[in-house]
Amino acid sequence: MQNIVIFGDSKYAERIYEYIKCEHVLNVVAFTNERNFISRENVQGIPVVPFEELRERIDTDFEILVACGYSKMNHLREKLCDFCRAHGYKLGRFISRTAQIYTDPEKIGENVMVYPNAFIGPNVTLEQGAIVSASCSISHDSVIGKFSFFSTGVVVGGSTDFDPYCFVGLHSTVKNSIRIAEESFIGAGANVLHSTEPYGVYVGNPARKIPNKRSTDIENI
Repeated sequence: MQNIVIFGDSKYAERIYEYIKCEHVLNVVAFTNERNFISRENVQGIPVVPFEELRERIDTDFEILVACGYSKMNHLREKLCDFCRAHGYKLGRFISRTAQIYTDPEKIGENVMVYPNAFIGPNVTLEQGAIVSASCSISHDSVIGKFSFFSTGVVVGGSTDFDPYCFVGLHSTVKNSIRIAEESFIGAGANVLHSTEPYGVYVGNPARKIPNKRSTDIENI
């Protein structure tokens, strides 16, 4: 079983640990954060080791899973992944045992997380850092751009392309064969029938763009 260190000591990082613990898909040997950002000494009894001390404190091979949720159109997660690589660490990924994966494993990038009961259809690409939450369904031949975040219950039609850094809200639906532009923000329950514009915020059924509103105005969910 692959040893993993979870980067982060937030509630989001703890939730990912709980999935891993229940499913026995990875062996979590520690949590980590930069020394100045550590908020607690342990998470459910697992020590939080300062990032600066990982190599001297962890005496086994491990990969790092960067576990932060949606923030600032996901650029924070990308920044932390780059930070880990720059220090010579390999990034892992979490794929739930209950997820139905029909695509080639080589199409699933580093630090991807696929939560329980998600469906990933044939020839789907999940680029690095993508998060697919529980009970999502992503149909065949779709491309999910790097560091995009899909909330619970999202349904995506086939041959749909998502550019990087998109956020897709709870139980929203995206029509097949359209393009979701870079840093699009799709609100909860939206029904997206047409391609979007970069940095747009889309809500409703059918989904419509909110005028004079940019996705970068929405910092955290």
